[in-house]
Amino acid sequence: GRARSAFLAHCSGEARQGGRLVVLDVGANNGNSSLSVVRQCSKLLQAQTVRAGDGTGRPTLKLILVEPNPTLAADLASAVDVASKLEPPWHTTVVPSAASTTENGHVSFWRSPYSLVSSLRQSNAARWNRLSGAAQKIDVTTLDLAAFLARNVLPGDVAYLKLDVESAEWNVVPHLLRRGALCPIRY
Repeated sequence: GRARSAFLAHCSGEARQGGRLVVLDVGANNGNSSLSVVRQCSKLLQAQTVRAGDGTGRPTLKLILVEPNPTLAADLASAVDVASKLEPPWHTTVVPSAASTTENGHVSFWRSPYSLVSSLRQSNAARWNRLSGAAQKIDVTTLDLAAFLARNVLPGDVAYLKLDVESAEWNVVPHLLRRGALCPIRY
């Protein structure tokens, strides 16, 4: 989309000024979406000489993956491995088995038995049960996404956020707006 294109344009242009580039993938699934972004950004950065705050001549690069589905842990570990081997390397944080919501705590998370589809909504699980068999109930930790963003996006960061939280957006986005958590997110 437009935000992704604008972030990548930043990687090829203004990133010469150094600083920190942050890609946040909330609802990361297997990490492939954010890996595509960081690969493209790394290629653009590699093609230019940049000045950075970390002494390497490049901006500091941070990838944050948040995913509640514990069955995707191996995929996310693979994404971390790939991102760390890019040139320049991305420093990666994975927040496994955590659903992004409006508060810290615990919640039931539902996983479809025949795909990577999942949801926090029990009504989706009931539909999957009718269509394809038993949905799997998993208890996961929740994190207050507004507080998480405040801790992980620093003043001056250039941040790109991909948010795919399986219908929880209806609660999460207004919460982020009320808390001002989207203000530091540029893309």
